[in-house]
Amino acid sequence: MWKCWRMTIIDRSVTFPTIIFSDRVHNQIDRNMRNYVIVHLLGRTTDFKVLLGQIHAIWKPLGEIQLIDLDNEYYLVRFTNKLDYAKFLIEGHWTIHESFLTV
Repeated sequence: MWKCWRMTIIDRSVTFPTIIFSDRVHNQIDRNMRNYVIVHLLGRTTDFKVLLGQIHAIWKPLGEIQLIDLDNEYYLVRFTNKLDYAKFLIEGHWTIHESFLTV
């Protein structure tokens, strides 16, 4: 892997552009996004507050959950408790209003 320390490189030699970050930047992104997931309610739209309420009802988190609207019915979920994050990933196959919550 090619390393660059001060800038981001865009490789256009492949079919689609590839962005290569330095190891330092990549590690920072990993640390900042450690307890986040992106979710989408498959085949259904719902109100932000309703979705947040349903998420709290089915996951019953120990810590706080932050829901961030990313547009196009995709949401970023931030877990403040690592056990909540692990439970979400391990128990899987979540449904809300009979629609799958995809990760």
